[in-house]
Amino acid sequence: MDRNRTRYIFMAKVKAKIYMSLMMTAPVYNRNNPFMAKIVENRLLNKVGSTKETHHLVVDIAGSGMTYEPGDSLALFPTNRDEDVLDMLDALKLNGDELVVMPKEEDPITLREALHSRLYFLSGITRGFLSKISLRITDWRESERLDQLLDISNAKNLSDYIETHHHVDVLRDFPSAKFPAEEVPALFKRLNPRLYSIASGPAANPNHIHLTIGVVRYETLNKQRVGVASTYAVDRVPLNEAVLPVFVAKSHFGLPVRPETDVIMIGPGTGVAPFLGFLQEREATLAKGRNWLFFGDQHQATDFIYEEEFDAWKRKDVLTRLSLAWSRDQDKRVYVQDLLWEQRDVFWEWFSQGACLYICGDKARMARDVEETFVRIAVEKGFVENDPDATNAWIRKLKKEKRYQLDVY
Repeated sequence: MDRNRTRYIFMAKVKAKIYMSLMMTAPVYNRNNPFMAKIVENRLLNKVGSTKETHHLVVDIAGSGMTYEPGDSLALFPTNRDEDVLDMLDALKLNGDELVVMPKEEDPITLREALHSRLYFLSGITRGFLSKISLRITDWRESERLDQLLDISNAKNLSDYIETHHHVDVLRDFPSAKFPAEEVPALFKRLNPRLYSIASGPAANPNHIHLTIGVVRYETLNKQRVGVASTYAVDRVPLNEAVLPVFVAKSHFGLPVRPETDVIMIGPGTGVAPFLGFLQEREATLAKGRNWLFFGDQHQATDFIYEEEFDAWKRKDVLTRLSLAWSRDQDKRVYVQDLLWEQRDVFWEWFSQGACLYICGDKARMARDVEETFVRIAVEKGFVENDPDATNAWIRKLKKEKRYQLDVY
């Protein structure tokens, strides 16, 4: 018996040393060392006639050693389109072969490469950028026009200008402002990795990460504009080639520790992404807690993304309740917060019995409106006083207890 015990301890120590050795030699993938992943699936989710363009992507991370939890995000490093780089070089009146040094980098690179993979120059105009332009203007008429634009008494004009113009448009509006190549990196912000909520669960998909990406395309000044990261991932990354630089970004947003805890998830549009991961994980791990999802978009006929998945989860009783809000399918617009108020009695029954509430999506409107409705319900139920200080303290307490979590942007 003692001999067996000694052998067991010895083998355990050997295994521990091997594991630690592997951990020390295995690459760590992060912002400074991304993993080159493959996109193995890219499918459009919206139907013909939709004004939205939402894609489901499956990213293969096999062999990376990366792990993730429901609620985490995948960070990817986008690049700017070649046509946007050429457009900017033309506006700067530079050829792109000039060498520049990026902040916090030692080795020089060409200006073309800096504009391609290091600098963010689509949209995002600031008053500071316009002030830099004003210092380089040599034409008095341009100077006068920019001074009028920056006049604090005309705040609406400046706001409208910033909303409709990209950096390249400003350079073309004020062509006398010229910058040497070495100063260009200081004109723009860094092109940082973009974070997308992971739409899969690791128990079901340990080697693949699913993403739900809303593609940004719009028009201003009679020009077609695009979002950098969304069009990079959807349009320009070829399938089945290990060319997508990624890493997993850990999050505060996650499932309750106890699998028997009920969860209420509110995520219209692409805000549903992490909840797909939640449901996959709850199904794969046989979690006993109930699951209630509030989802919606503009039109049911064209924008009911993941309808088949939701139907399957409902049949299996993984998805206990599904509340749908289609804002444009009737004269009066209906949003997820309206459904929350309509179903407040059942909602409060769940929540008062210990359910955790999750909100993902638009920070400025949806999340704010949902929180106001949540507080309104709590006040009506007599759970909290109708006082800003009292309700704010209650919300802070819920967040600390992780019963109320937000993933908003």
